[in-house]
Amino acid sequence: MNGDNRAWNWEFAFEIFPEILSAITVTIGATVVAYFISLTIGLLFTLLRRSSFKPLSLLMAGIIEFIRATHRLFNCFLFSIQRRYLVFRLGHLF
Repeated sequence: MNGDNRAWNWEFAFEIFPEILSAITVTIGATVVAYFISLTIGLLFTLLRRSSFKPLSLLMAGIIEFIRATHRLFNCFLFSIQRRYLVFRLGHLF
């Protein structure tokens, strides 16, 4: 193992610490924003699911069960395709 450069280097760690600190603030900010977006969407779905209007309640139950039954990566893939389709089809409106 002569010339192994994978040893821990404290000087380098202290040198990049300010960059890591700024990245942590961005990560925490993105986490807080995502939390509130998820909380809002979840509350909206819950209220619509508990609606006394039966077709709306059943529709929301189906959407919620579909989201719960599929893998998260697949949901991200579907969202990405939907967003591209909407931008492509409605892009001329913006």
